[in-house]
Amino acid sequence: MDKDAAVRTEIIKKVGEACEKWGFFQVVNHGIPESVLNGIIDGIRIFHEQDAETKKEWYSRDPQKKVKFNSNFDLYQSRMANWRDTLGCTMAPNPPNPEQLPAVCRDIVMEYSEQVVKLGLTLFQLLSEALGLHPNHLKDMGFAESILILGHYYPPCPEPQLTLGTSSHTDPDFFTILLQDQIGGLQVLHEDQWVDVPPIPGALVINMGYLLQLVSNNKFKSIFHRVLVKQVGPRISVACFFRGLQNSTRLYCPITELLPEGNPPIYRETTINEYLTYFYSKGLDGNSSLPHFKFVQEDIVMEYSEQVVKLGLTLFELLSEALGLHPNHLKDMECAESILFLGHYYPPCPEPELTLGSSSHADPDFFTILLQDEMGGLQVLH
Repeated sequence: MDKDAAVRTEIIKKVGEACEKWGFFQVVNHGIPESVLNGIIDGIRIFHEQDAETKKEWYSRDPQKKVKFNSNFDLYQSRMANWRDTLGCTMAPNPPNPEQLPAVCRDIVMEYSEQVVKLGLTLFQLLSEALGLHPNHLKDMGFAESILILGHYYPPCPEPQLTLGTSSHTDPDFFTILLQDQIGGLQVLHEDQWVDVPPIPGALVINMGYLLQLVSNNKFKSIFHRVLVKQVGPRISVACFFRGLQNSTRLYCPITELLPEGNPPIYRETTINEYLTYFYSKGLDGNSSLPHFKFVQEDIVMEYSEQVVKLGLTLFELLSEALGLHPNHLKDMECAESILFLGHYYPPCPEPELTLGSSSHADPDFFTILLQDEMGGLQVLH
């Protein structure tokens, strides 16, 4: 690729198209030897198939631990558990000492980490150029400074229709490099349809994370994906997350060069720590984290407020006259001097029969002007 400018240009074009339309793509001829790919799959499998007493040494839910084994990081936040166990290793910025890694997979985890980081740096260059930026732009923003490797183990499931290996989610990073074995089960949500991502021998799956969608101002998409379980297995996958330093005070927001006139930033500034704290607080609940970091567009709020106040004054006149009063009577009673604007967001609800969007009530004002979208749901008691 580096020796042929035309080939590099074509690859950059394909990467950009995939990131904009799918948020996923697969790479081959990536430079990581097949022996290393097979070795890390075998190493993760061997670790997980040790007896429970041996694995207990590594069990932890402490987010500060560099190496830990557990099942469902969001066990106490999510509505349901997933059918998988995970060995997590934070390999950068301060990698664990070799003796801090399980002996049965120590050498291969270190080797795979070294190889996948090299590939990650190449991908940062390609992604930067696909955005029309200098090749080092994303790397220089600190995107490659923190590396988390998760080795997932999905046991055979006797009733796969009753659970998932991993619930629908998008990744809380810049991008993820995923190695999967040949069992299959990964799906991506494309145009409201779940699409299988078939395993290709020797290939790696690359998917965009929330943070890359944020800094690209929605040019690159972070797409929902999930993992189905099967009666055969186990299924093994190894995910490498490039996510930036959690303890950094650096602020991330849409990149200025990607904001031509008339294309305002969609997202506000945030830190890696704020972003990850929010993501982990809600777990894999099937909802995007990005709306939490969106700007409320000030211009449209001000414009709507100005317009709705004009309508409100007209309504005060009509209501006054409907009461047989002078048109300005209610306005002169200072009914229109305080305006409160509330923008409500009602997420999809998995069990709507158990809750309400707004409980039964009457409004504590003179009157309310309500704009609603096409979803419906508003009722009045008559």
